[in-house]
Amino acid sequence: MKEYTSINDFQASLMRCGDVDGDGRNEIVLNSGKIVDAQTGSVEWEEEALFTYLELLDIDGDGILEVITENGLAGPLKVYDMDYGNEVRFQ
Repeated sequence: MKEYTSINDFQASLMRCGDVDGDGRNEIVLNSGKIVDAQTGSVEWEEEALFTYLELLDIDGDGILEVITENGLAGPLKVYDMDYGNEVRFQ
């Protein structure tokens, strides 16, 4: 088994992996508000956040995963559609 270690400290306790921007390559989505290219380790998107819930689902049926987050019991549910310019489509 090979082990890979990031050169960056991403401070995450929850992560998901999938193609969220439609480029055919997987990203690593972290609950610390970062989306990282799984091959290069470069940060592709960042928001000041600490999500308690994080899931990747294709909710609009376009074949590309959306990022679904929530910030605790009182926080709003957010859906990030990364193939539309990192826009929050539902809140």
